[in-house]
Amino acid sequence: KTQHIPVRGYISCVLGCPYSGAVDAHQVASIAKELLDMGCYEISLGDTIGVGTAGQTKQLIETVARDIPIEKIAAHMHDTYGQALANIYAALEMGV
Repeated sequence: KTQHIPVRGYISCVLGCPYSGAVDAHQVASIAKELLDMGCYEISLGDTIGVGTAGQTKQLIETVARDIPIEKIAAHMHDTYGQALANIYAALEMGV
Protein backbone atom coordinates (compact mmCIF):
# COMPACT_ATOMS: atom_id res chain seq x y z
CA LYS A 1 0.00 0.00 0.00
CA THR A 2 1.39 3.39 -0.96
CA GLN A 3 1.60 5.85 1.92
CA HIS A 4 2.60 8.93 -0.13
CA ILE A 5 5.34 9.88 2.33
CA PRO A 6 8.05 11.98 0.65
CA VAL A 7 11.54 10.65 1.30
CA ARG A 8 14.77 12.57 0.78
CA GLY A 9 17.82 10.37 0.19
CA TYR A 10 21.18 11.16 1.76
CA ILE A 11 24.63 10.00 0.74
CA SER A 12 27.44 10.76 3.20
CA CYS A 13 31.20 10.96 2.67
CA VAL A 14 30.76 11.84 -1.02
CA LEU A 15 34.10 13.67 -1.33
CA GLY A 16 36.17 11.62 1.07
CA CYS A 17 35.88 8.75 3.52
CA PRO A 18 37.75 8.46 6.83
CA TYR A 19 38.26 4.74 6.18
CA SER A 20 38.88 4.39 2.45
CA GLY A 21 40.07 7.87 1.44
CA ALA A 22 39.06 9.29 -1.94
CA VAL A 23 35.56 8.48 -3.17
CA ASP A 24 34.78 7.68 -6.81
CA ALA A 25 32.22 10.18 -8.15
CA HIS A 26 30.76 7.47 -10.40
CA GLN A 27 30.01 5.32 -7.35
CA VAL A 28 28.21 8.27 -5.74
CA ALA A 29 26.25 8.79 -8.97
CA SER A 30 25.26 5.12 -9.02
CA ILE A 31 23.98 5.27 -5.44
CA ALA A 32 22.13 8.53 -6.17
CA LYS A 33 20.42 6.92 -9.17
CA GLU A 34 19.41 3.92 -7.04
CA LEU A 35 17.89 6.22 -4.42
CA LEU A 36 16.00 8.17 -7.08
CA ASP A 37 14.75 4.94 -8.66
CA MET A 38 13.56 3.79 -5.21
CA GLY A 39 11.35 6.88 -5.04
CA CYS A 40 13.37 9.54 -3.23
CA TYR A 41 12.23 12.97 -4.38
CA GLU A 42 15.68 14.53 -3.79
CA ILE A 43 19.21 13.28 -3.13
CA SER A 44 21.49 15.15 -0.72
CA LEU A 45 25.21 14.82 -1.39
CA GLY A 46 27.07 15.22 1.89
CA ASP A 47 30.72 16.04 2.39
CA THR A 48 30.26 14.89 5.97
CA ILE A 49 33.95 14.84 6.89
CA GLY A 50 34.58 18.21 5.22
CA VAL A 51 37.57 17.29 3.06
CA GLY A 52 36.21 18.42 -0.31
CA THR A 53 37.17 21.43 -2.40
CA ALA A 54 35.07 23.59 -4.70
CA GLY A 55 36.60 21.91 -7.76
CA GLN A 56 35.82 18.45 -6.43
CA THR A 57 32.28 19.56 -5.58
CA LYS A 58 31.69 20.77 -9.14
CA GLN A 59 33.13 17.58 -10.64
CA LEU A 60 30.96 15.43 -8.36
CA ILE A 61 27.78 17.33 -9.19
CA GLU A 62 28.58 17.20 -12.90
CA THR A 63 28.99 13.43 -12.67
CA VAL A 64 25.84 12.85 -10.60
CA ALA A 65 23.79 15.16 -12.85
CA ARG A 66 24.46 12.82 -15.78
CA ASP A 67 22.25 10.26 -14.04
CA ILE A 68 19.71 12.37 -12.16
CA PRO A 69 18.18 15.81 -12.83
CA ILE A 70 20.07 18.70 -11.25
CA GLU A 71 16.86 19.91 -9.58
CA LYS A 72 16.80 16.65 -7.59
CA ILE A 73 20.29 17.23 -6.14
CA ALA A 74 20.99 18.93 -2.81
CA ALA A 75 24.31 19.57 -1.05
CA HIS A 76 25.32 19.21 2.60
CA MET A 77 28.81 20.47 3.41
CA HIS A 78 30.76 20.33 6.66
CA ASP A 79 33.35 23.00 7.45
CA THR A 80 36.12 20.82 8.89
CA TYR A 81 38.84 22.52 6.82
CA GLY A 82 37.06 25.83 6.19
CA GLN A 83 35.75 24.86 2.74
CA ALA A 84 31.99 24.55 3.35
CA LEU A 85 31.00 27.99 2.03
CA ALA A 86 33.21 27.62 -1.05
CA ASN A 87 31.73 24.18 -1.71
CA ILE A 88 28.17 25.42 -1.24
CA TYR A 89 28.89 28.32 -3.63
CA ALA A 90 30.31 25.84 -6.16
CA ALA A 91 27.13 23.75 -5.86
CA LEU A 92 25.00 26.85 -6.41
CA GLU A 93 27.04 27.70 -9.50
CA MET A 94 26.25 24.21 -10.83
CA GLY A 95 22.50 24.80 -10.41
CA VAL A 96 21.95 23.03 -7.10
